[in-house]
Amino acid sequence: MLAMSTAITPRASRWQGVDVKAALLAGLLAGVVDLSLLAATAWAQGQNVWVNMRHTAAILMGPGVLPPPATFDLLLFIVSTIVHFGLSMIYGVIVAFFVGRANWRIGLMIGVAVGFAIYVVNYYVFAPLLFPWLVESRSGMVPTLIHPVFGAIAAAAYLKLRRATGP
Repeated sequence: MLAMSTAITPRASRWQGVDVKAALLAGLLAGVVDLSLLAATAWAQGQNVWVNMRHTAAILMGPGVLPPPATFDLLLFIVSTIVHFGLSMIYGVIVAFFVGRANWRIGLMIGVAVGFAIYVVNYYVFAPLLFPWLVESRSGMVPTLIHPVFGAIAAAAYLKLRRATGP
């Protein structure tokens, strides 16, 4: 009976050939790096680090949370963290789907491309339609580069964490 349950577990954690556990974890890891880079670049440029938190929380809470002061708020922090890491896990699965069984070099290139595609879809499709306050965030090198970096890190983490599919 034990052998049967272990034979089912790997198959149950796969979707369309994707190791879902590895993909979710890869998304979380890339999300940590992404958030760190966003905060570090905002701080380095003398910008308020809590503005991004409010922009992210507003995705669920609405634009009412956007007006100043852009200070720390525990509820907004919790909501923005949930949104950020929830999206990171979804994006991790998307990256993993495209990376598939690629080798490191190809997988990283795919990750960069998927990360850039996520940037384009988020800021040029969803933002104008659903989240207009994010349109201003699409300019500059930081958001343009952070998404491909996210994709590369998610791809690298997935490539390292994925389980072999077997024969």
